[in-house]
Amino acid sequence: DVKRTDDYGKAVLWAVQSGIMSGYSKDVFGVNDPVTREQFAVILYRYEQYKNGETSVIDNMEFDGKSDISDWARCGISWAVSQELITGKPGNLFDPKGGVTKAEAAVMIHKYMASNNDDLGYIEVEAESDEDSAYDEFTTDENGMIPVKITVGGDVYTAKFYDSEATRVL
Repeated sequence: DVKRTDDYGKAVLWAVQSGIMSGYSKDVFGVNDPVTREQFAVILYRYEQYKNGETSVIDNMEFDGKSDISDWARCGISWAVSQELITGKPGNLFDPKGGVTKAEAAVMIHKYMASNNDDLGYIEVEAESDEDSAYDEFTTDENGMIPVKITVGGDVYTAKFYDSEATRVL
């Protein structure tokens, strides 16, 4: 179900050849299938192996319903739990077959990158405003420009923008 000419074809080929992901068979990858919690944990685990070599795994899973975790996913989930990349759900459940929400995926990727000291690329934009105003009334300088502090990762930059509707969207 994947052709090299598909928009995602090269990425899928790389993920399969790198051992990070696999399909259901030689001919079926499942490109439109949702990703489960156990699959996502295994993807992170295999990426860690791809990037850094062998990883240590401690079976520290203390979840109710642990028997619902697929055998092929146990090492990946144990690793992800030991790295505190993924946690259980309310009621001490892991819910391995449950889907990964975008928020859960973002949290796991963020935790993974932070644990590897990767630059998270945060971009924060700050401008002074009148806190008493019902609208954002930004403080402007003598030229009508809004001084703005922009933080990218740990680096801080300053810039000035014209006071306009586009600037207010920032």
